[in-house]
Amino acid sequence: MDNSASIKTGESYFEYGFQEKNILWVFQKNGNPVIAYNMETDNWESYMLPIEIENCIHVVLKNNIFYILSLEGKVYSWNIKDNNMKLIADCSSTINKRSSFGRIAVTDELIYLLPALSDTIYRINIQTNEIDIYKDYPDGFHYIEPEGWGKYRGYSEDNENYYFDMS
Repeated sequence: MDNSASIKTGESYFEYGFQEKNILWVFQKNGNPVIAYNMETDNWESYMLPIEIENCIHVVLKNNIFYILSLEGKVYSWNIKDNNMKLIADCSSTINKRSSFGRIAVTDELIYLLPALSDTIYRINIQTNEIDIYKDYPDGFHYIEPEGWGKYRGYSEDNENYYFDMS
């Protein structure tokens, strides 16, 4: 936690950010610096992830644990209090093209890995790290998206649900 980290400006240096109460968390596309900007006090802190992330695409904070998704389908957990980080699932070998994953939804027991360019939703058990494929799509469900567009764009949440904008 120091304020001496160099902050590059320019295209795609910081890929993903989200707000948790009065803190804006900003993650790099590639690398391990993370910035936490306190909008109330106008101060910031920098953190260094113990593992360098490539192609960070989405981050969710749940129960004081950050869950970080890479474009290729690697999911990491980072406990900021003890600076413990681990790879909890790697779905990258299940795909044959880049950009196959776009978002994660984290519950108390499962992480849902949502597709970007593929059609498969994966579920990861947080306790065991076991991975399976979600198969309970409603009858007749299918994606209709322009070629090359990700299936899910943004998202929002409340205390009980995640809401995903579809392309």
